[in-house]
Amino acid sequence: MVNPHDEDGIAERIVQAIDMSRAERIQRMRHLKEKIETLDVFHWVNCYLDALTGEDLASFPTIQDYAPSLITLPDVAGVN
Repeated sequence: MVNPHDEDGIAERIVQAIDMSRAERIQRMRHLKEKIETLDVFHWVNCYLDALTGEDLASFPTIQDYAPSLITLPDVAGVN
């Protein structure tokens, strides 16, 4: 990570990225993708709600609780 207001730090990281080996770039990209897959918006919401209320997302009502007749689920394998 680099402070976006640190011009020298940004320049150093750009040079580091240019000089990085292919293997390290691949490893870093895999790590980044793993983080993106697990730290998504639902993770953020759960963390926020837990900090705010001590409850996670599963504890709150869903749209179906408010308007079940407005929600239609897709037909799965001909069953609906």
